[in-house]
Amino acid sequence: MKLNLGCGFDIRPGYLNVDFTKENGADIAMDLEETPWPWADESATEILALNLLEHINRMDAVWREIHRVLRVGGRVKIEVSYRNTWDPFHHSLWNRSSIRSVENGYATNASPKHAFRRVGRLRFRHYPSGFPWWHVKQYLGFELPPIPFTRRLMFFVLEKIA
Repeated sequence: MKLNLGCGFDIRPGYLNVDFTKENGADIAMDLEETPWPWADESATEILALNLLEHINRMDAVWREIHRVLRVGGRVKIEVSYRNTWDPFHHSLWNRSSIRSVENGYATNASPKHAFRRVGRLRFRHYPSGFPWWHVKQYLGFELPPIPFTRRLMFFVLEKIA
């Protein structure tokens, strides 16, 4: 099984697309911070967490579930906003050191020490945004005009080794 967690409008064929609502086409609607998740231990071969983890309040619980559901040798592909953003819906800030935290057992008991290793190189891309237009429309119900600056996104892949 392949999971696309927090999929938003990025519905991918061949994945179980999970988001907090089915309105955007997700297969399953659920709050990822409510644990345990409904999937068996080591049942996923791949997990996508694209632009999701910076929105999570209970990172320890979510990371524990990612570790539990992903099989050894499976990969979690992560994209997060890099460093500071002005997005009021981001609950954590990510940088290069953040990768070491999730590789080495985030929040001590979230996963065993050194349960993941980074695969491939760290990549960055610019996203022409910087302001949470989607969030304002989704949660407040109105659209704002675009603000012309960009934010950086950081992408990396971790493989479960223990």
